[in-house]
Order: sequence, then structure tokens, then C-alpha cells
Amino acid sequence: MKYPYLEINIDKIEENARIVTNLCQKNGIAVAGVTKVVCGLPKVARAMLRGGVKQLADSRLENIYRLREDGIRAEIMLLRLPMLSEVEQVVELVDISLNSEMTVIKALSDAAEKAKKVHRIVLMIDLGDLREGILPQETLDFAKNILSLKGVELHGIGTNLACLSGVQPSSENMEILVYIAVELRKRLSIPLPMVTGGNTFSLPLLLSDGIPKGINHLRLGASIIMNASPTPAELHLQQDTIQLHAEVLEFKEKPSSPYGKTAKDAFGKKPVFKDKGIMKRAILGVGREDIDPESLIPVDQYAEILGASSDHLVLNVTDVKREITIGGEMAFNMEYGSVLAAMTSRYVHKHVVYLSESHDIKRNIGIIGAPIVFAKGDKATCPTPKQIRDKGLQTRLTDMGLNITDYKDLAINSSEEKLAEFVSNILKKGEFPLVLGGPHAIIHAELEGISRAFNEFGLICFDAHGDLITSILSDPQDTLPLSLENFVIVGVRDLTRKEKELINTSSITVFTMEDIDKLGMLEVMQRSLDLACDAVDGVHISIDMDFVDRRDAPGVVCDEPGGISYREAHLAMELIAESKRAISADITEIDPAKDPSDTTIKLAISLIASLLGKKLLS
Repeated sequence: MKYPYLEINIDKIEENARIVTNLCQKNGIAVAGVTKVVCGLPKVARAMLRGGVKQLADSRLENIYRLREDGIRAEIMLLRLPMLSEVEQVVELVDISLNSEMTVIKALSDAAEKAKKVHRIVLMIDLGDLREGILPQETLDFAKNILSLKGVELHGIGTNLACLSGVQPSSENMEILVYIAVELRKRLSIPLPMVTGGNTFSLPLLLSDGIPKGINHLRLGASIIMNASPTPAELHLQQDTIQLHAEVLEFKEKPSSPYGKTAKDAFGKKPVFKDKGIMKRAILGVGREDIDPESLIPVDQYAEILGASSDHLVLNVTDVKREITIGGEMAFNMEYGSVLAAMTSRYVHKHVVYLSESHDIKRNIGIIGAPIVFAKGDKATCPTPKQIRDKGLQTRLTDMGLNITDYKDLAINSSEEKLAEFVSNILKKGEFPLVLGGPHAIIHAELEGISRAFNEFGLICFDAHGDLITSILSDPQDTLPLSLENFVIVGVRDLTRKEKELINTSSITVFTMEDIDKLGMLEVMQRSLDLACDAVDGVHISIDMDFVDRRDAPGVVCDEPGGISYREAHLAMELIAESKRAISADITEIDPAKDPSDTTIKLAISLIASLLGKKLLS
């Protein structure tokens, strides 16, 4: 990894989410998983959702846009009071927002009416911390004004404590919030389904049974993501979920106390140093521009942080038992302040760790034919699975030492659910699903099946066209089964205007033929694998045979000139095999009637063999 970097352990965050949401659920409390400390990192959000969180929350529209761009369709709450200048974006991106200003709420109502939506409002009440919120005695009149607006719905009330003035959640101030909710329901005859009682600072009160019935929602981020204070120790949450790794730039013996006349440093403070004689000092390539040194904790217990400038961190490593070398690294656990700073810094690289980082090519291959036409697709592809078998696929793979189970063909009128179930079951048996299409539209069912066996997976799609982008992003209400940051399309040479717009506004990465010409297939595939394989269980490989130039693959549904060459196609498959990250694959869009010589089917078989580990020259 390039230094400095954060290592973010997704497994541990998911487990923390599960522990916290189970506790809250037992007490009738729903949880909004707050992602602001990690700048809306989609994989953290997805880990929270897998851990039981039903709703996400963030204070920055930029972070929320990142979540939506990645294909996350879960309900999202805006934590920070909306800016008047951003009400249109708020209505577009989020379902619920926290509010305390009638001018802004009216603007939200107008924007929602214009968008033909109803935006939900949580009215914030100030219970002493003197941050956002109206005073309790103003609540009834304020609520009446909200109810007079057509574009918004008064969904709940809430409060925020401890963040500014340090006022702690207590049974007394929580009872005030519950009382206000009861009065609003009674006097205004409204359901008011949400009463949100604060943040991580409310967890100790929850564990001590101090939260009264009627509080049914909490906004929790720091506790789930990093077990930050004041999360109770009794929950036994993981603390080392995010670690900082920095490179050693200098290692020397120097005096422990400065010499010469001293004054304030670059940050307006006058540091004080104890004279401990000559000490071993290490300087690391990270500083106050990236982290808060006061909230860093060296993993090596014998290291001591002495101070930091804007881009250097200085440590006393005199008592460290291991060897310190130039170019070596030191690691740190982090408290809230440092995580917030490091996630915001563009100089600190983010490395998400999720389960195994590599996979051996599975020796057991499960072949399933999918000559099916769901809603769309060319029926000319239906004979393809049988013809691929007839031309010797199984013999080729068996000769490579692979164990083959042929699950035959699904009926031509089978449902997407049937294919998804097959793919899921093959994966759960420990086999590599190899799906023979059929139309490329089968990919939607495949992705659903993979998502039932793996939490996080990537997708590399070889395709001459961009229609897959349109089909995957066409329904904004769909909860997509993969992170679009792990979705790469290679070999595109024909894009519509709409497809170009979708690419520019999504996290999908597209390598066109122009990119391949400029960079070369080796570089394109290295980049593709880096993107698709980042923090996932493995990668699905989807091969629309029209990605190959029509001189080598004439028998495809939509042939285009200027495609990838025979050798480039094999190189791409060989590089995927070497990565040991492929967990499943499909091959589609072959029209046998256009190619009486079977050149395309024979190429498809050899590409499958290369994908599964065969080299042309081996």
C-alpha cells in the first residue's frame, strides 16, 4: 500500500453493527447508521446494513451522493440542518432531514411539491446542549405550521446532546422529549412515528435502563464504526476497526529536549518537552494536515508520540523492542478525531479489508445452461449452451484437471429467480458457477444469486456496448446487490448519449477501446482487477462475446468492428486467472446461425479455459 494509509476492517464493523442493533432492537429502538466519520464510504454503509441497520444517516450531501452513486437505495437521513441553498438536492437524495428553521422547511416543501414527492421532517428540540433545535415551549405552534405545508410530513421529533456543550443524555431530558411527542400526537391527531433520542452518548443510558419508553430511534456511528467513547465496555465492541499505517522517514538518536531559544510553534502553541537525555526518534510521513496526533494510539506500546507538524509525526522509539528501519512502518489505533481527519485527508489512502484477499481457482466447476429470454433478449442465442457443450467444453476443462458437474439447461421460459437460485446453490456447494447464455440479460439473475452466497463481490464485464449500464441503473429504487465502485466494464466501443451520462454520474468504471489502445491490455486489466477486487469476496466475470473484434468472433448478436483481438482477449482472461479472485463467470450473446464455421463458439471455449487457468503456451 502507498503510505500513509488507513486499514478499515469491514468484518469488525459489521459485527459491531450487529451487536448494537440487537441491543437496540430488544429495547424497541431503531438505529440509523451514521457514516459521516468515514465520509460516506459505501462499504462501511453496506457493512452496517448487513449488520442489521435499516437506515443510514450522514451530515454531508456529498457523502450521501456517494452512497446513492454507489447504488445504495436504503433510507437515508440528513443529520445536519439543511442549507437553504441545497433544498432541491436534499429532496432528491434523502428521505428524512432534521430541521429547526421554518424558512428552510417551507423551501423543502416547495421543492418536494415541484418534484412530486413528500419529504419527511424530524423537528429538532433543544434540550440544553444549545446546538440545533427549537425550545420545547415552541414545539406545538411550530408543528402546526409544518402540518399546513403540502410537500412535507412531520415524521418525528428529536434532540442532539453532548456534541457541543457536553450536556449528557439523562432520563430527565429524555422524558421531556417523550412528553412532547405524546402531546403532539394527542393535540394534533398525528402518528409522529419517530422519536429520536440522540447519538452514541445515549448508549450508556440505554444499558442502564435509563431511556424511557417512547424513545424509538437513535443515530449511531462512532460506536459502530470504531467503538468510540463513550460506548460502554460491556458491549465488547471491536476497537481496532480502523488503523493508520505510516512510513518511517528518519530514524536517529537526538537529544530529548530542544536547544536554542523557543517560541510558539506553527500552530500557535508552545510545546513543553521533558529532558530524558539522548533518545531514539522516528519521524513518520504523516502530520496534522492528516490526523489529530492527540487521538492516535501507537500499536507498539513502547512507542511515545512526541509531537507533530503539518506533515511529520515524531515518536520516541527508544524502548521499542523491534527493529525500526527507514522505509518501514508504524501502526496506530485511532480515536474519533484522528479518524475524522484522516478520512477527510486526500493524502491518506484508504484500504478496506474484507475477508480473504485471494482465492484459488476452484477445481470444481458447475456448468448451467441459460438459453432463456426474460423480458428482453435475442432468441437467436438460445441454441448456444448446447453447441458450446457439443464442441467439447467439458473435455477441454477436464483435460485441465478440473472436476465438472453439468447441471444441464434451464427451460427456455424459466424465471430469473430460478437462475438466481441455481447460481446461489452452486456457490454454496463450493463450486464455480459457469453460466452459458443465452442473452446478456441473464446477468441480473446471476448477480442476485451471487449476493445470496457472498456479502461483497465485484464485477468485470467484457462488452462492446453500454446497455448493461442502462439496465442496471434504470430503476433508482432497486437495491443493487453489489457496490458500483467494484463494477468495471472493459472493451466498450459504442455508447449512447444516455449511457455516457450515466457513466459520468455513477461509480462504474469503463475502459473503452481507446483506453486499451493507449494503455495496453495489461495495464487496463491491472486497473480493472484493482477496482473490482477491492475489499470483496471475489469477482464475477461476465463475457459478452461482442467485445472481441468481429474478425475473430463473427457469430455474435451485435457485432462491431474495431474490437479486442484474439490475443488481447486471452491475455485478459489469463490475468484474471492469475489474480485468483474469480468466483463465477458467464458467457453470452453468441448467435450460432451467423457463424457456420463455429469460430465464435470455439473461441468462447478457449477463453473459458484461459479464465480457469490455462495458458496458451503452457
